[in-house]
Amino acid sequence: MAGPENVLTLDTKVIRSIMYWMPTPDQVPIAISFFTYAEQIRMAVIGDRSVLPNPEFLTKYFVFQIQMKMAVVQQELFELKMRLEARSGRKISEKDMRLIRKIEQLKEELRELLVELRKRKSEEEHSLILTN
Repeated sequence: MAGPENVLTLDTKVIRSIMYWMPTPDQVPIAISFFTYAEQIRMAVIGDRSVLPNPEFLTKYFVFQIQMKMAVVQQELFELKMRLEARSGRKISEKDMRLIRKIEQLKEELRELLVELRKRKSEEEHSLILTN
C-alpha cells in the first residue's frame, strides 16, 4: 500500500515511521504487507507458526533480494561509467553528458538505498513479527 511520500507531523512532532498490520481472517495462515512512507518501505509478516515456522526468513530473504538487485544495478552503473570514460579521449556529446548525469543521479539514489538498507538491517533486531 502506498503511503505518504513526505514526512508528516502530528501537532509539532515529526512522525518518523508508520507501522500497520491488516487483521487476517482465520482461514488465512500467512499475510504479508508492504507500506511506503517518506520514501521508505516497510514489510510486515503475520503468520501461523504451524504453517510458517520461521517468518523471519521472509523478511531477511526480502532484504537479501533487494541487496542483490542493488548490487546488479551498481555493477551496471560501473560498467556504463567505464564505457563512457573509455570514450573520453574524444569530444563528449550532449547525449553522453545526459547519460553521465543520469549515471551520477542513479549512483546517488543507490547510495541512499544502501544507507537505508543498512539502517533497516540494524533495526531488524528491533522489528516485530506477529505469529499465532
